[in-house]
Amino acid sequence: NLNYRAGKLNIANRAFVTGFKGNESPYGSFETWVNTNPYYKPLSSSEKFLTYKEDSRSSGSSWNVFNPIYDANLSSFNTTKNYVINNNLMMTYDFNSALRLTASGQISKGMTNTDNFLSPLHSSFEGVENRKKGSLAHRESSAFGFTANAMLTYSKVLQDKHSITANLRGEISESQNRLNGYKAVGFPAASNGNPSFAFGFEQDSKPSASTRVSRRTTILGSINYSYDQRYNFDVNYNLDGSTSFGSNNLFSPYYSFGTSWNIHNERFAKRVNWINMLRLRANIGIT
Repeated sequence: NLNYRAGKLNIANRAFVTGFKGNESPYGSFETWVNTNPYYKPLSSSEKFLTYKEDSRSSGSSWNVFNPIYDANLSSFNTTKNYVINNNLMMTYDFNSALRLTASGQISKGMTNTDNFLSPLHSSFEGVENRKKGSLAHRESSAFGFTANAMLTYSKVLQDKHSITANLRGEISESQNRLNGYKAVGFPAASNGNPSFAFGFEQDSKPSASTRVSRRTTILGSINYSYDQRYNFDVNYNLDGSTSFGSNNLFSPYYSFGTSWNIHNERFAKRVNWINMLRLRANIGIT
């Protein structure tokens, strides 16, 4: 956090870095454990099967019951790494008691990587040909964005009756999101998940990639007038431009009008001691 003040100028900056690293449990889904019959004898991680059963529907052939502890002690992993850098800058400058300039900017950059490796020795690859045993799913996403705005504010009370506040504000922003990933299959039995040792990609698949960029700009003007804190009038006009609107109509206007009457500030209402606030309000606009 940095702050600087000199006369009419005030500058503040806030910067922070966040991140995390996540490791999924190697023991897999809880469903695997609750569906294992309780009368099976617990075996060490070196034993691949708890037991086998005869299948009467296929002429006495057998199918195996896998040992979940065996799978949990393989070289499989599912990890996620993330970091985000963010910086916020704000400045205010008071020309006089009635006129103020406010400006601010924000910029952020983030990255998330996920790797999910399943060892070729895993029980889910039982019966699969050797060159297709093992898989690695890699996913990488990045985000970058910035926002900058400036606002000029005029506020004045005249003759203790007339209160005027006017704002003129402009803003620009951009966001970029990129995503790419792939799934490799087929690893040597002693593999530790290094993608350079993969035999190929998943059948009928290819690496995925996408990019999305959006930009926006806004101009906003508002005027607020109050007479004797009883009668209030508001006018707002907003012109938004965005790449999300499409190239045929990049800019769209929005506006609103409002008025209100603070009845509780009238003399006749002040004589009623059980009235603290009573306001009549009306407004109309489009968004």
